Amino acid sequence: MNDTIAIVTSPPASNPDAVVVSIALNGQQFIKDLTVHYKDPENTFEYYSEPVVTYFEPSAGPSVGGT
Repeated sequence: MNDTIAIVTSPPASNPDAVVVSIALNGQQFIKDLTVHYKDPENTFEYYSEPVVTYFEPSAGPSVGGT
């Protein structure tokens, strides 16, 4: 978008986890992780599993009132 913001689409993941993300304009020279052996918030992307809803409450509510 500009000098400080990039919008990207991440590939799908089969396992939920945190991964370190690096950016390269040429596919060869990537930025380095800020801290060794730690996934820092600036360079970490979280993959989550799709939630499975098995129960919710209340099962019904009023039909008026903006609910």
